[in-house]
Amino acid sequence: MLLEDVKNKKEFRGLSDAFVSRVLVSCSGKYDVTDAKQKKMLIKEARAQLRSLYSAFRLPGYQRKEKYLREIEHWGDKASARKILSLHLSTKERLPYYEQLYAKLRKKVSFKSVLDLGCGLNVFSLPWLGYVEYYGIDVNKDDVDFCNAYLQKFGLVGGVRWGDILSVESFVHTDVCFMFKMLEAL
Repeated sequence: MLLEDVKNKKEFRGLSDAFVSRVLVSCSGKYDVTDAKQKKMLIKEARAQLRSLYSAFRLPGYQRKEKYLREIEHWGDKASARKILSLHLSTKERLPYYEQLYAKLRKKVSFKSVLDLGCGLNVFSLPWLGYVEYYGIDVNKDDVDFCNAYLQKFGLVGGVRWGDILSVESFVHTDVCFMFKMLEAL
């Protein structure tokens, strides 16, 4: 099956089937999957798209995130959170701006809960955001489990769900919704 062929590489094993299937469908129109050579080309193109949509965000040292999570002593520990956020391209880009971004947002909108679509590791920005109910959705199971471990470790309200946001039938009701770097991927 094509889905398993694409996910046969370690970097794609944790991705949601719906997300990988969506990428496969977007690539499949120009290939005849009954031809072995074209099937191989389709798999190669789908993996290339998955790398640009997902894998490219993981920076060198990404595997150290587990170690950094163990070192966090309280949920508001900005220094430790900064280490984790710097391992993911999207959150690393926002690191210099979290304080200003969230301060501006709080001036304009009063909120106690957040839904973060395509959250990646953004849950670790909570020290700048402040205490809120945090809900997220991400396509990578390992990242989802990692984010939930942080929320559980400190008894924070919320949770991160595994899946492709285009396949989710309903979303939790929150006051604010984040979609950082998501429009490009959709």
